[in-house]
Amino acid sequence: MFKSGISSFARAARPAVLPRRALRPSSLRVPISSRWASTASVGTGKIHQVIGAVVDVKFDSQKLPAILNSLETENNGQKLVLEVSQHLGENVVRCIAMDGTEGLVRGAPAQDTGAPITIPVGPQTLGRIMNVTGDPIDERGPIKTDKRLPIHTEAPEFVEQSTSAEVLVTGIKVVDLLAPYARGGKIGLFGGAGVGKTVFIQELINNIAKAHGGYSVFTGVGERTREGNDLYHEMQETSVIQLDGESKVALVFGQMNEPPGARARVALTGFIDDQVHKLACLDAPSWYINPDHKAVFGDRSVYDDLVALYPLSVAPGLADVLSSSGPPSSSVFTTLPDAPAKKSWAVYGLWFVKPGDAPKLYCRSGTGSAGGVKSRLESYKPDGNNLPRFVDIAFKDGYTLSHSGVFCWTSLPSDGYTARLRARFLLLEAFFTIVFHACTPMITDFYVEEFVLWPRQAVGWAPLCSHLPLKEAIRGGIDLSVEQLEIVTAVRRARAHDVAMEASKAHRARRRAKDEDAYKAKVTSSRKAWANKNLNKVNKNAAKVRQKNISTRRFYCNDCDKAFQSDSALKSHLTRQSHADVLAGIKPSPLSASAQKVKAKRQENKDKGLFSCLPCNKSYENDWSDEEGQDVLLFIDNIFRFTQAGSEVSALLGRIPSAVGYQPTLAVDMGGMQERITTTTKGSITSVQAVYVPADDLTDPAPATTFAHLDATTVLSRGISELGIYPAVDPLDSKSRMLDPRVVGQEHYDVATRVQQILQEYKSLQDIIAILGMDELSEADKLTVERARKIQRFLSQPFTVAQVFTGIEGKLVDLKETINSFKAILNGEGDNLPEGAFYMVGDFASAKAKGEKILAELEGQ
Repeated sequence: MFKSGISSFARAARPAVLPRRALRPSSLRVPISSRWASTASVGTGKIHQVIGAVVDVKFDSQKLPAILNSLETENNGQKLVLEVSQHLGENVVRCIAMDGTEGLVRGAPAQDTGAPITIPVGPQTLGRIMNVTGDPIDERGPIKTDKRLPIHTEAPEFVEQSTSAEVLVTGIKVVDLLAPYARGGKIGLFGGAGVGKTVFIQELINNIAKAHGGYSVFTGVGERTREGNDLYHEMQETSVIQLDGESKVALVFGQMNEPPGARARVALTGFIDDQVHKLACLDAPSWYINPDHKAVFGDRSVYDDLVALYPLSVAPGLADVLSSSGPPSSSVFTTLPDAPAKKSWAVYGLWFVKPGDAPKLYCRSGTGSAGGVKSRLESYKPDGNNLPRFVDIAFKDGYTLSHSGVFCWTSLPSDGYTARLRARFLLLEAFFTIVFHACTPMITDFYVEEFVLWPRQAVGWAPLCSHLPLKEAIRGGIDLSVEQLEIVTAVRRARAHDVAMEASKAHRARRRAKDEDAYKAKVTSSRKAWANKNLNKVNKNAAKVRQKNISTRRFYCNDCDKAFQSDSALKSHLTRQSHADVLAGIKPSPLSASAQKVKAKRQENKDKGLFSCLPCNKSYENDWSDEEGQDVLLFIDNIFRFTQAGSEVSALLGRIPSAVGYQPTLAVDMGGMQERITTTTKGSITSVQAVYVPADDLTDPAPATTFAHLDATTVLSRGISELGIYPAVDPLDSKSRMLDPRVVGQEHYDVATRVQQILQEYKSLQDIIAILGMDELSEADKLTVERARKIQRFLSQPFTVAQVFTGIEGKLVDLKETINSFKAILNGEGDNLPEGAFYMVGDFASAKAKGEKILAELEGQ
C-alpha cells in the first residue's frame, strides 16, 4: 500500500505532456439509469437453493439477469417476487425474497422480468396503502393505473438541484419560528410513545396539502401492524384520507414480522363484503337484479350483523389474486381448497380442460341445507343428473373436470337466517362470476362494469356460466316488513318504460359496433320498406309535421325573419344568395350600380372571413410529472429499521459485518436513499424521519450515519407534554440549519433568538423558583419569567386533525403572522393579559381577544 502511494504521488507530480480533461462525476461510472434500465428477459431459471429469505436461482444460459432485476415465481399459488442481489458463478444468481418462502421447493421455475421491481405511481395511489412490490394491502381492490416506475432510481444530478435555500412553511408556529424546515431537506423527529408524534405527523400532512397543495407519503419501515392500522383509520377519521374524495397522502407499509424486504399479506374478507354490499344496492331494473336484495341489505348495519354471525373464510392466496394488477394464472383455480369436512355453504369453482382448447371456468354457490356444498361438488360427473346446461355441453364436447374447489365458505345457518344467508351467497356467487369472467358476455354487462378488475380479453379461459344469479328468487321465504315491501314495489315500478328502451339501445349499439356500414344499410332499407308500405300515412303525417314546423318556427332564420318546414329547407336557404345579401345589409335593386356594390360587398366579406367556418384546433395534455412542481412530504418511521433491515439482508448474503454488526455498505445504502430526498428546480421532497437511538448511544453507527444527512431536528419532549402543551416540541433542543439571517431574514432570526434566549433564561431560573419562590426574584427576572411562560403557552397550537377530540378548531398560522405575534409578546404588548389567553390560539390577535374576554369575566364576578 505504501509503495502504491509513492507511485501515485510520483505520477501526480510528473508534469503532464497533454492537458487532461476535467473529470466529472458522471464520467467516473455508468449512470444508474443505464445500469438499472429495463433489459430483455433472459428467460426462465429454476430454484436451486432456499435458505430463509435468500433464494438461489440457476439459469441454463450464460446470460444472467442484471443485479436488482426482479424475478417472479409461484409459491402455493401466490406470486413471489425475488430481487437479484449477487452473481455467484456457474449461472447461479442469489436473490432476496419479498415474501415468505415457506413451501417454496427446488426446481420451481422463476421468470426474469427484465426490469427492477416497479410500483404504481400517479394520483390513483393517493389514499391507498401499498407494500414494497406496489400491491395494495388496504382491502380496497387493485390500484387502477397503468403507470409504474422502478423503486431503484438515480439521484438528481447537480444541474437539476435547486441551489437556493428555501423554507417550507408548515403552519405550525414552533417549527416555523424556531426550527424551520428546509424545502427538500431532511428532518429528524425524535419522540417517545404518547407525546403526540402521530398527531404531529398527521397535522404536517394536512397542512402541506392545504398550504401548498402538495402530496405526502408515509412510509412504515418495519412498522407494527397495529400502529399502521391505527394510523390509517385515524387519517380517515380526520379526513386526511377520504375514501370517497380527494386524498393527499399515500402510504407504504412493511410489517415488522415479515422477512427483510418482505411484503405484507392482505386480509381480504372486508374487501369482498364491501363489494357484495355495493352489488346488493346496485341501481338496476328489477328484471336484472332481484329488488329483495336491496330491501333486505340496503341498511349496511343489517348486512354487517349477518357477517358478524357468519364470518366468511376465503381460500389461501385469493387475497393476492384480487389485489394484483393483472389477471390470475390457471394455478389459482387448480389449487382451490376442497370443501370443508364440516357441512358448509360456499361459492365454488369448477375448472374444465381439454387438450388443444382453452380451459373453461364455472362458478356457482352451494346452499343446500342437507349435505352442504360437499354433496353438491360430488354431483358434477359426466353421467350426473340435473347438470347445468353449459356444464353438460362441456362434458359432451370432450372437456374433463380437472379440479373443483371453494372460493369462500361459512357454516350452515340456523333457523331464521337461512333465506338471508342464501341471499348473501347469491351475491357472492355473482361477485366471483363477474370478477373472474365466468359468465358469457351479455349486453347488460354495463350494469356491473365497476366490479370488473381485469378486461375479459386478458384472461386465459372461457366462461361456462350462462347467467348471473342476481335476478334469482331467494328460496326460503324472506319475511319482509311493510317498509321493505314498499321498497321492493318502488324498485319494480321504477323505470318501467325505460327498461325496454335501454335494452333496445344497448342491442343497437352492439350491432353498430360490430359492423356500422351494415347496420346503417339495414336501418335505411327497413325505413324505406315501411314508408313504401304505408305511403298515404307517411304523406299525411309529413304534411302535418311540415305545417307544425312552420307554425312553431322550429326551423327559423332570424336574419331573414322566415320559417321553414324542414331542416333541409333551412340549410338550403342558408346557402342562397338572398340570405347572403341580407347578412351583408344589401337590399335587392334592379339598378346595375347596386349589383356592382353587391359584388364588391361579397368580396369584402369573403376577404374578412365573415362567413368562414374555421375549425377549432385545441389540444389538452395531462402530465402528472415533476413539471407540476409539487411539494412532497415524506415520512419514514423508523429510519433505524431501514438500517436494521439492511444489516439482516447483508448477513443473509454472507457479507462480513463491520462495526457493531452492521453491513459494510451502511454509508452507501443510507446515502443512496438520502440523496434522492432533495430539492430540484421542478419540485421538492421534504423528509421527516423518526430516528431511534439504540441504548441512547448517539455514537452508534446507525444514528450517526443518519445524523450526517439531517438538516433539522424536531424533539418532542415528554416534560412539555405533561404540561398539556401540544405540540410538545422542545424549543431549545430542536435545531435547524435554516435558522440563519441570510435564509430566513434578519427580523425572523432576531425574533427566534430572542424567544430562545428568554426561554433559556426561564429554564435557568426554574431551580431558584422551586427553592425560594417567585418573590425572591428581581423585577427584571419576574418580567422574564412572565413573558417566558406566555411564550411557552403561545407555542401551543390547536391542530385540525385533533379537533375531533379537543373540540377546538384547528389553526394554520402564516409565517409572517407568527413572527409578528411573538414580536408583540417580546415587546410587552401582552404583559397585561393572563397566561391562559395564550394557550391554544393561533395568532396574537386571537390571544388578545381571548385575554380581554377572560378579564371581562373576572371583573363581572
